[in-house]
Amino acid sequence: MPWINHLRVPTFLSGLLLLVWFPLVFRPAGPYPGGTGLSYDVYLGRWLLITGVLFAASAVAFAVRLRRGRRPGDDESRPPAGHGTAP
Repeated sequence: MPWINHLRVPTFLSGLLLLVWFPLVFRPAGPYPGGTGLSYDVYLGRWLLITGVLFAASAVAFAVRLRRGRRPGDDESRPPAGHGTAP
């Protein structure tokens, strides 16, 4: 299942970002707005945007991989050249 790796990587990276930025994404009490100058409202949106971009990039990479795997004129029922009957 080669498609599973195209889900694992963005899921791992998104989870890692969530783990690192958990206090800012889910707004627990803390001194973060004073230290960064940003309100809590921007972090959830940015994390969701980054997560969406990661999954979209992975989907594009998977589509390119599928397209390169299939070439026009390839017939899966036909054996590869050099196999089969002798000349």
